[in-house]
Amino acid sequence: MRGKILWATAIATLVIGAVVAGWVVTLRSQPAAGLLELLPPGAELYGVADLEGLQSNPAIRKLLSDSSENPAETGYDQFLRDSGFRYQDDLKQLAVAKLGADWVGVARVEADQARIISYMESESASKFQMEGLTAYVFGTDRPFRLVFLDDELVAFAVGGEPDRLRQVVERSIQRSGDSAAAELRRSENPQSLPSDSELWVFGRLDRLFESDPEAVELGAFQLGREWLQGSKTASLRVESGPIQLEIQLEDRCDSVATAERIASWAKAMLVILKAPPSPQIQSSGPDYTPLLRAVSVRQERESVFLEWRWDPSMLALLNRDSR
Repeated sequence: MRGKILWATAIATLVIGAVVAGWVVTLRSQPAAGLLELLPPGAELYGVADLEGLQSNPAIRKLLSDSSENPAETGYDQFLRDSGFRYQDDLKQLAVAKLGADWVGVARVEADQARIISYMESESASKFQMEGLTAYVFGTDRPFRLVFLDDELVAFAVGGEPDRLRQVVERSIQRSGDSAAAELRRSENPQSLPSDSELWVFGRLDRLFESDPEAVELGAFQLGREWLQGSKTASLRVESGPIQLEIQLEDRCDSVATAERIASWAKAMLVILKAPPSPQIQSSGPDYTPLLRAVSVRQERESVFLEWRWDPSMLALLNRDSR
């Protein structure tokens, strides 16, 4: 009898192991980067995020958590109650593209579509048919359009004409024509290729400054065209895990001389930002200089790298800040 029990236990273990292994393989066969197959080519910026992977790190999970003390989120609270959708748990993967002032994207979600549709209809969303699917529209100046492609995929667009969204819908049905993924594969620049990172962003800086010529403000500093003159592309990669969080930003320049100039400027900025805060600032709140001290700058030929690595002690800093 004991032998039969052992055999039954062994067989059950093998079966469970096979199921788990199959489940893991299935997850890996659907990387977030695959969503780029549905996005149009020609964008100045692409981004891909694996929300489940990102939130495996406790700091990221904390940063993305709800803040019930923020009065600006009253509308979101109502959305939670009516739709049951909570992005921290239900939004699994996301891919977006920026084309001029417009955005288009695809998301993989686990959600109660019936409840979400009921919520949108209760909010007086207009709707129209697109390739046999129902598209919902919010707003008029910069309309937000959304359509469920299947049980787990949803496409959306912000601004522009409905054709942006229609292109995504057609690709989801036909799986043909040029796409963002095909465009990136044709590039000779390794940084333009999506990786298995939990967060990946790639942008063509010259085109981004054409569409957004205003400088980007970072505290008392402005990051504008004059600082990044000669920069061609930039890529951001985030590797996230329970005890790992690594961020790498690469600025690929038109020459080694340009890379040297930008690297020198970045190092000078870091020296200023890493300086110990004054006693008045220290007494007014947490000291975030440990986060900045983890940033490093290095240059390799035409590229400048900014890198940051997680230290588990930084979670204690976030915990103190939330009290």
